[in-house]
Amino acid sequence: MRREGFELLVSRPKVIMKEIDGVKCEPIERLVVNVPDDCVGTVIEKLGRRKAEMVNMEPAEAGHTKIEFRIPARGIIGYRTEFLTDTKGEGTMNHIFDSYEQFKGEVVSRVRGTIVAFEAGKSITYGLYNAQDKGELFIGPGVEVYEGMIVGLNSRGEDLAINVCKEKHLTNTRASGSDDALRLVPPLQMSLEKAIEFIADDELVEVTPKNIRLRIKIERGLLVIQLNKEVSMFNEEELLKVKTKALEEHIPIIMDDTLEVIKEILEKESPKRILEIGTAVGYSASMFAKYAENAIIDTIELNEERYNEAKINVEKIGVADRINLYLGNAVDILPTLDFEYDIVFIDANKGKYPVFLQEGIRLVKPDGIIIADNVLYKGYVMSDYNKHKQRTAVRHLREYIKEAMENEMLESEILEVGDGLAITKVHK
Repeated sequence: MRREGFELLVSRPKVIMKEIDGVKCEPIERLVVNVPDDCVGTVIEKLGRRKAEMVNMEPAEAGHTKIEFRIPARGIIGYRTEFLTDTKGEGTMNHIFDSYEQFKGEVVSRVRGTIVAFEAGKSITYGLYNAQDKGELFIGPGVEVYEGMIVGLNSRGEDLAINVCKEKHLTNTRASGSDDALRLVPPLQMSLEKAIEFIADDELVEVTPKNIRLRIKIERGLLVIQLNKEVSMFNEEELLKVKTKALEEHIPIIMDDTLEVIKEILEKESPKRILEIGTAVGYSASMFAKYAENAIIDTIELNEERYNEAKINVEKIGVADRINLYLGNAVDILPTLDFEYDIVFIDANKGKYPVFLQEGIRLVKPDGIIIADNVLYKGYVMSDYNKHKQRTAVRHLREYIKEAMENEMLESEILEVGDGLAITKVHK
């Protein structure tokens, strides 16, 4: 049919159920596998999730074991590729119909979610580079994609909407490593058979004369469209007003070159929860909400006037539903928090940076990131500066840098952007 120019949508195969004596019954297969000895445990565990019952196990040729199962036919659908991966290509499996038996209940098949494109266009290397950290890709650069098309396999259990058509914005600043060549892992190639095995009940294989693509069904597509609508509510005009007013009133806000580095981190990590220490007027928190589209941001501000202004600003910008503002001293509020954060951003009282670092280490998830702004403090920190006016702040910033660089749990670098940016990865 492909050769004749037809285009088809193929759903996941379904078994034929029967009602026998008023009882819902399903087909049971007799499955025989021959696997390397060191893979036996994995195979038994994976088939157990698919409602398989082991009926016999015996040695086969040297280093291999023969195992016989009775398994619902539903449990075999989509398992062959996983089986070959688990046995490193050395296993063999054969099955034949055995009988009809009472329905065995829900079968767990694929445990990983998908990566879904939420914008139509042509895939770009930059967008794919950010996406490949989340899992395995099915496409390379230069591929036409559409909203709802499955472009990869997520490393986690949930589905993830990503813009693979995203281009890198050109700037006149250069962050460390940002201009290096982007290297993509070769995409997984899906044959028609593998594609049909791979899809879940709410996914489809799109078969055309030239291409085989995977897509989500319309019902799930509506969720992606809704996500786009929520993102598009971000009010750029109001954001610019906040930035302009802050600059006119000399209120410290995050610098553009610093923000560019943080933007790359947010797009790469796709954080789900961010902690900001030092809200000011809400500009940086709003930018984090813009670049980390699925993140919740908790932000702490000591100054009540700025806290109230930030509250109004995030409402006008359209991100109030994802930003939680706390009024008070961060030293008092931080010990009361028990969330696990992907990223902690520090831009507050310089004299408290060592305290904020320790609380950040406690609150951030394993391999999470702590970002501290203004750590070089007008160049004083790396100089012999010892004047009374700024001496305490400089001393505490030096303590922060020393701890960040020497603690074996921490992997840190200091970038000379803005007023100094410390990026620390926490290995717990």
